[in-house]
Amino acid sequence: MIALPGPELGWVPDGRHRARVALSSLVRALENLGVLCGLVYGECIDDFDSAPAIEFFLIVQNERRVTALSSWLNKMVGRYEREIGKPLSFTIMSMDKLEEYDPSRLDSILSEGIQIAGAIDKYAILRGLKQKHVLITYDTSDMRARERVALRKELFGTEEVIVVGSSIYKTTKDGLIEKVGGARIGRDALVVPKDRADEVIAFLEKRGARCFVKEIALSIEDIRRMRLRLV
Repeated sequence: MIALPGPELGWVPDGRHRARVALSSLVRALENLGVLCGLVYGECIDDFDSAPAIEFFLIVQNERRVTALSSWLNKMVGRYEREIGKPLSFTIMSMDKLEEYDPSRLDSILSEGIQIAGAIDKYAILRGLKQKHVLITYDTSDMRARERVALRKELFGTEEVIVVGSSIYKTTKDGLIEKVGGARIGRDALVVPKDRADEVIAFLEKRGARCFVKEIALSIEDIRRMRLRLV
């Protein structure tokens, strides 16, 4: 079989030729309508057949493009749904509104979604996008030494060595900060996405640490550089 030219459609089963053709046509139309970066995400990329819908995340230049694209989709989406055989769901965002989108959800979509349209690479957007984060410094001076050690393990994870016969394995267990998409930037300082800050602050205060917080804007690249300085 000759591979179809155009977008990345490896997540669509080979037997779904009609769906692939329709999706290729839809992607070309989206690019002609000004989509700078278009992705599919969610259940459809793991199991196309059982997914209840195909979810699209579309990034355009400005709000005027959002309105125009939404209007076009309202008229045309039924035609594509009949050809593809599944409901289609669209989230459309302008570049200047991305910073207001749920940070953790946006990070998940851009990181895990498959790009099918647009000239701007999703990783370029992910690296450069400034999102609201919270800088948290905390004081553990009132805690016992063993409590401080336990707190750091829960926050930043642990590395364990497992011996099986003559083989030695290292395993890493993620801490809370890794799970919420944050980063440790100093001995008693960390940054976390704003929408997950309350969870981290509550965790610290429950264990007896005093917290001091400040809202800041950071990109994924900013956080990566902070981590490198700690290595």
